Amino acid sequence: MALLGVTTVSAVAGESVCPEQPLHDNALALSVTTPYDPEPRDVYLYLFRPRLFEETAAVMDDCAAEYQAAAPGATIDRLDVAPFRALGADWSDELRSSVESAMQVAAQGGR
Repeated sequence: MALLGVTTVSAVAGESVCPEQPLHDNALALSVTTPYDPEPRDVYLYLFRPRLFEETAAVMDDCAAEYQAAAPGATIDRLDVAPFRALGADWSDELRSSVESAMQVAAQGGR
């Protein structure tokens, strides 16, 4: 994401937006900014084994619903680019595009 203009303010491995869901081993919580949105935004990034990606869709659905319930009025953003999933709230179009592009590059092995 850094190559796309996203600055990581902080990163915490194992921190999920949904503490009640079994996602901690797969989670990376990032606080990021972009040139057009200097207010830090949360990006919760999850990595799954390819064979388990589809099986985890329901868990991520539950997590997104839990996140929405905890953040009334926020727009919850979700991206699914196998083997990654990402959640956040109130992302700008620029941030969404950058996160999605970074996930696609990473999914292709960094090519």
